[in-house]
Amino acid sequence: MSHRSLRSYTTFLILLGWLHVVVFALLGLAPWLILTGRPVAPETQWEQWLIYAGPAIGLLVGGLAGLGYFVLSGVIRVFLDQRDLLEDLAQTQHRLLQLVESRQAGGHSTAQDPFDLTGLEDMDEPHL
Repeated sequence: MSHRSLRSYTTFLILLGWLHVVVFALLGLAPWLILTGRPVAPETQWEQWLIYAGPAIGLLVGGLAGLGYFVLSGVIRVFLDQRDLLEDLAQTQHRLLQLVESRQAGGHSTAQDPFDLTGLEDMDEPHL
């Protein structure tokens, strides 16, 4: 298969997407890791909700950030697979064309047309 560097680039994009998911999930867990063993005493109720929702928010942001890399990698892979398919079809067509040309050049008689009706005039059957 061709374009190995582009195929390895798609693998790199997938790894980069997962790295974003993990890093943002860890950033969401950071307040919990920093405040281990200490009670959470924020001044407002919103701060308390943000601290407790931090891991979910971090995972959501990381998933959305990584989603772009996953989609781009998938699109590149689809285009590469389509290109490989078109190359295979072109090679198959070229081989078939060479096979037909070699049969014609070799003097092999081509098969008669099954719908050739030129010989029917000599028969004694009634015509419609």
